[in-house]
Amino acid sequence: MSAAGAVMDALNAIAVAAVVGLVAERGIRLPDDLTTDELPHLFATPSGAAPLEVVALLPHQQEGVTYTVVLVLVTVSETQEETLARVDLIRDAIRADRSLGGIVQAAFVSEVELVEHPDTPIKTAALVVTASQEVA
Repeated sequence: MSAAGAVMDALNAIAVAAVVGLVAERGIRLPDDLTTDELPHLFATPSGAAPLEVVALLPHQQEGVTYTVVLVLVTVSETQEETLARVDLIRDAIRADRSLGGIVQAAFVSEVELVEHPDTPIKTAALVVTASQEVA
């Protein structure tokens, strides 16, 4: 498995353990394609605004690798507060395991955005997660 894929899978596993009933997957689908059994739903996907993986050369020929992953939480018929409470649970779970099970040195939620859709009961919250590690 790729290193970036391992990061996405670890983030999904952490989120599923933190939020009761959450279904998670890599990639993205339209919220309208989700069934009620798949809600609430979390997608782990590369950010459209930043590269998935950035590598910088460090002293002593080491590399610093930074991953940027967006976790997109989809809820239906929830209040803002209910959706944001789920976001808090996911963020707290990442804080509790910043190494994502030992695959990175540090991970943190760097941004959160809540989007409400005026014509539907769908709410989406995006959590931008930045993870980094040094590679010899």
